Amino acid sequence: KLQFLYFIGGLNQYEMFLRISRRAMQRRCVTLSVKSSDGEVYNVDAREGLRLHEVLKQEGVPIECSCNGQQSCSTCHVITSDGLFSKLPPAEDGELDMLDIAAAVTETSRLSCALRVTSDMDGETLTLPDEITDYWNYVSQQHTTH
Repeated sequence: KLQFLYFIGGLNQYEMFLRISRRAMQRRCVTLSVKSSDGEVYNVDAREGLRLHEVLKQEGVPIECSCNGQQSCSTCHVITSDGLFSKLPPAEDGELDMLDIAAAVTETSRLSCALRVTSDMDGETLTLPDEITDYWNYVSQQHTTH
């Protein structure tokens, strides 16, 4: 009789899958709104722990992320409320560097690729800036043309 169970640390793959699935299902669902520069409001449902920029893109919010979440551009720039901003973890140096060169930055600006969905975001509204600066593609184009 052939067995198709592979053991990982005493658990077979099926048991491991069930544990991971249960943990994912236990994550709380958060609802937030995103207001685009043209005034359209997008209501977004997301599970805690997911990367914010990925959730926004999947939900159809018109947000770019030219660097694919590497914090190397500012195209996923969002503006948070004062209350939410104070609850978020501090921005790291790479994020701050990108915000220094981003367009339409405010005191509560963050890169959505640097954030994970948390329960603090539940019921909050994020705002997309009126303009973005895409240095990632500009630099990429400069390297390919020279």
